[in-house]
Amino acid sequence: MVKRAVYNALCLFFAVIIGCASTASRFKPAKVKTNRELEYPLSAQLDKIEGEVVVGVFVNTEGNAEQLQVLESSGHAVLDTAAYRFAKSLIFDPAVVDDKPVSSWTKLLLRYKLTEVPFERNTWLQDVLNYQYIIDSTQDVVEKRRHQQKLYMRYIGLSTYLERYNNLENNDLIHKVVTKHTRARWADFSRVIVAPFMLFDDFIYRYPESEFTQNAKEELIRLLIDAEEALRINALNKGRLSRTDADLLDVIKKRLDELQRDDYNKMKELFPLQPRQ
Repeated sequence: MVKRAVYNALCLFFAVIIGCASTASRFKPAKVKTNRELEYPLSAQLDKIEGEVVVGVFVNTEGNAEQLQVLESSGHAVLDTAAYRFAKSLIFDPAVVDDKPVSSWTKLLLRYKLTEVPFERNTWLQDVLNYQYIIDSTQDVVEKRRHQQKLYMRYIGLSTYLERYNNLENNDLIHKVVTKHTRARWADFSRVIVAPFMLFDDFIYRYPESEFTQNAKEELIRLLIDAEEALRINALNKGRLSRTDADLLDVIKKRLDELQRDDYNKMKELFPLQPRQ
């Protein structure tokens, strides 16, 4: 019923405009007035969910979103819900006919694309260093969590960027934001493959109690497996597995074993074995 009402209202409004050419020529559609960035749900970013949502908005003469309807779904409830809430929060310049405000329907196309998040080296570097400083210096638990979230998503952003622009020079950027401990562990990789996994390994090292550490661990495992595959493909292309390649593969295997052992030990702590009766 609601969907049909929205559809009929849209048809009626556009029929009036189209049916009267002189009115249409004097009509100016509603425009978004609120200056704010689209809110990309963290859960969707962590799960790398992307999509587009088209939301129909009935804007009244005061510029408020009076009615809303998801006209085209992204296929993901988390994005559809976020788009609906975002559109509802917006303020508009209402449509006008002869400079007189009128209520009207308008459509918003909201895009959630991780690959379209702009990346600029210096901005990314300053953001990351700033977030790390705030996390280390604040005693406010909420503030610490908020900036750990921001830092983690900056790492995801660079990792996503490097999937498209696989340039060894980017290892220099990574080295500027990780600890000496992390640089030492992965030092031999810098001249061989791009190593975004260093970011997530460093996150685990710095913030072992963070609620995002498990996400970082999962991302680290995925990227290490990708790195292992890249090294083996390079070896096949060269026709042999060099000593350097073999050493790097051993480092990856050792770290994956450590991560698996950590998970096993944690499970033992959570679910200790009961003595036999």
